[in-house]
Amino acid sequence: MTQQQEQEIIAKVQRGDTRAFSILVDQYQDIVFSLALRILKNREEAEEMAQEAFVRAFRSLASFRGNSRFSTWLYSIAYNSCLSQVRKNKLSCSMNNSMEPGVEIWGEQENREE
Repeated sequence: MTQQQEQEIIAKVQRGDTRAFSILVDQYQDIVFSLALRILKNREEAEEMAQEAFVRAFRSLASFRGNSRFSTWLYSIAYNSCLSQVRKNKLSCSMNNSMEPGVEIWGEQENREE
């Protein structure tokens, strides 16, 4: 897809033709998913983050200035989304590992008794 074609599709989406966005999704879904999979190393998370990247791009399309190609902009959204997920995963893992044996999360004991 040429940059001119991308700009025409983006203009359609910005004018309200939301179905035109599916053309961009079809064009870039494999690249975005591959990036997410390389970073996250988990297929399910990669699929989720790829979808999240497209949702964020769609919601932010009005702010796309066109200084770069759409693919570059989308790639940066996907990359940043994946890095955020890696940070969340590390934080969650470190929180789980820092718990002392025998210490329960508030409410867990109550749930088991029910």
